[in-house]
Amino acid sequence: MHVNLDFQLGAGDGDFKVVSANLPEKLESWLGEEEEEVTFYPFLLILEGGAKGKQFCWMPYWHVVGKEARYGQHAVCLDHAQFDSLIAQVKDNELEPASASV
Repeated sequence: MHVNLDFQLGAGDGDFKVVSANLPEKLESWLGEEEEEVTFYPFLLILEGGAKGKQFCWMPYWHVVGKEARYGQHAVCLDHAQFDSLIAQVKDNELEPASASV
């Protein structure tokens, strides 16, 4: 499968191959405004594109409110190495309290 994305701020755009598409095993739901059920669908897609076949992680999401789907407009897109670095930090600090200040 391929997706065509239009990234802003000179990040590039074009046709990307979907290497992997994932959803959490358990989706989160809650009662929103007007007592409608809201379900959160966070995706993790590994995409490949460009001349060098560079892989990166794209994290779009959807909210379904009642029966209406609403796309997440602020999907994160990270280079695969950046994503791996963040995951490694989480794994290294799983048993330690957070100490870094941002």
